Amino acid sequence: DLDQAAMQAQLSLMTPDSFQQAQQIYNKGGHSKSYALITLTVGLASDIKKGDQILGKNAAGTQVNGKAAADYESGLQQIKVYYATTDVQESYMTCRVGALVDTMTDGCFVADGVLTIDGTEHAYVYD
Repeated sequence: DLDQAAMQAQLSLMTPDSFQQAQQIYNKGGHSKSYALITLTVGLASDIKKGDQILGKNAAGTQVNGKAAADYESGLQQIKVYYATTDVQESYMTCRVGALVDTMTDGCFVADGVLTIDGTEHAYVYD
């Protein structure tokens, strides 16, 4: 697994910082279940269900697919969105962040923009 390989790479450096980094990768991952914690500028227009599709754009303007991490009620302004994945681990996700030293952000949402949730556009910010 790719998170395991990243931890082993850090452990092989055998420094206090690399041991701490390996523990962070263990706790936060990066290759698996990458997500965005999104703050909408205005609350949700309607309820959304866990797994509902959420669409946005990356910094290059390319569409990024995600899904709701949980059920969210209308009016909420903060939602967690899991990035879409495929079945091949080496290429299954193009947003690899978390605690990784070497990140990949091509498939991550742009820092602020518009998400399409259940057919409705929602402006957001994301750190």
